[in-house]
Amino acid sequence: MAAPTVSRQIASVCIKVLLAAALLVLSGMPATAQGNRCEERSAALEFLADEYDEHLVAVAAGPNGQLIEFLASENGETWSVIATVNGIACMIASGENLVIIDQQARPEPGNDT
Repeated sequence: MAAPTVSRQIASVCIKVLLAAALLVLSGMPATAQGNRCEERSAALEFLADEYDEHLVAVAAGPNGQLIEFLASENGETWSVIATVNGIACMIASGENLVIIDQQARPEPGNDT
C-alpha cells in the first residue's frame, strides 16, 4: 500500500494538535483582534498559495462562528492557521518545518518502552 501524502498525514495527525492550539488562542478573541493580519479570505488564500505554496488541508468550526482553516505546503516546509468571520480572514499562527508524527510508531499510553 502506498504511503499517504504529507497533506493527508497532516489532516489525520497534526491537525488535532494544531487546531486545538488555535482554538485555545481564539477563545474569547474576536477575529479582528489587534496584532493579527486580516484581509479578505480569498486574498489571504491566494497570498498563501502564491508565496508559500500552501493549500487548505483541514477546516474546523471555531468559537463565535469562526471558520478555522489549516494550510500547509506539500512538503511541510511551511504551514499557517487562519480564522475567518464574515469573509475576513486573520492569520492566527504560522511556522516552518512541519514534522509529521507517525501515530503507529507512538508508544501506547503508560508504556514508555
